[in-house]
Amino acid sequence: MKPNHKSYLLGVLSSVCLFSLWQWSSLPAQAIPTGMAMNNNPFFSWAGQMMYSASTSPGSAPSNKDLIITDIILTTASFCGSDGYDVILTTSGGAQIGMFRLSSGYGNSSSHYVSNVIANLNSGLVLPAGETLTISNNTSYQSCRTNYTISGYMAQP
Repeated sequence: MKPNHKSYLLGVLSSVCLFSLWQWSSLPAQAIPTGMAMNNNPFFSWAGQMMYSASTSPGSAPSNKDLIITDIILTTASFCGSDGYDVILTTSGGAQIGMFRLSSGYGNSSSHYVSNVIANLNSGLVLPAGETLTISNNTSYQSCRTNYTISGYMAQP
């Protein structure tokens, strides 16, 4: 019996397709959140640094869209007191929407003090349409710096 090359290639191609489909179907679903604004770029990201006892306003929600903050990363790499300090997120309307605690009372072998907050918020924090986010910290140590990265998506109010 002479092998049929077309049948062989068809079998190999079918196996590759089935394997790829199996791999693809085993990936977790990545649903688009309900209410997400479907414009050109519904995502946002802000980053910056605050000095001690400071506040900053990294950005505002558009007048017609809420911003849903889903990811927050806060880091400090300097001594900010052994008791730590708070980082507070408020809206320009006065609502406190988040509070996180950073501590730097320990150092590694090269005297670097490190503290991190990495928050992945499933339901998110809402910055209402037209309002500005303010981030503040309450440390009094002059060498203390807080780095932040905040990201999320726009949604219909």
